[in-house]
Amino acid sequence: MVLASILGIRGARDKPEDSMRSLADMQAVQAQGASLEAVWQMVSGLREMFVGMQSGETEAATKQNFFTLTICVTNVIIYLRIFIANIRKYNSKERRSETMPSKPVLSDADKKAIRKKLEELCEECWIAQGYKKTSIKNLCDKAVISIGTFYTLYPTKEDLFLETITDIQRRLTEKIIDINRNSRTKEGFAQSMKRLFREYDSKPFLYNVNTPDFQSFVTKLPEETIKKIKFDSFDFFRQVIHAADLNLKMEEAQAYGILSALLSTINAKETLSVTCDYFAVFDFMVDSLVADIFE
Repeated sequence: MVLASILGIRGARDKPEDSMRSLADMQAVQAQGASLEAVWQMVSGLREMFVGMQSGETEAATKQNFFTLTICVTNVIIYLRIFIANIRKYNSKERRSETMPSKPVLSDADKKAIRKKLEELCEECWIAQGYKKTSIKNLCDKAVISIGTFYTLYPTKEDLFLETITDIQRRLTEKIIDINRNSRTKEGFAQSMKRLFREYDSKPFLYNVNTPDFQSFVTKLPEETIKKIKFDSFDFFRQVIHAADLNLKMEEAQAYGILSALLSTINAKETLSVTCDYFAVFDFMVDSLVADIFE
């Protein structure tokens, strides 16, 4: 069938079983809907009427057939337009279904495992290249999951980063408290501060929240969420000192201020690293100050 070949449609009949011979037949097919079969039958009917007009019919019959021919041509054009429009619509839906990420159904165990993997990858990428350069596609490729799976677990990229930094803060707080709870000495407290300083060094986004990269992340969060991830150093030091069971020689606010200022020397690491080992400098200051802060 020529029309089917042109349109690239498979399954069309090579020859119709019956031909349309009257306008009534044509209108009956029109009621059935726009189909390729109907178009072929109309074309067959047009051919037969055209042959009849050339075979010497009466003038009245010729006029009637000409009128019928005009209607048939119009109907063929309408059917073809509808058919082509439907093909385009179908192809458009197929393309959208291919490009839109699917959201598979996951078990609770699958979700937990994938979230853990994504958090680990997010932390690695955040440390290595920052928030802006870490894309959802990059994370999904590393985790060997589809983008649709990602959106099943996280509405946005920021939700993953928020969960990641919250978990990092929680783990770090627990680690520092555990060091002090297990030691309960001034030396143990000093050791925990050295550990905290090195964590800051490896994860700049934990302390330097004014970088353009971190601001591009935090500005996309609701105000209430920003408050939740804001590090409360005084509350942190209070928990750590309580775990260490140490007594202060000075007012709480003064002691916490000294410890905060001590940790803030991480901001000068690039300058210090030119002439000395900034870790050694920090360690010396911690060991010296702890004796003056605690009894």
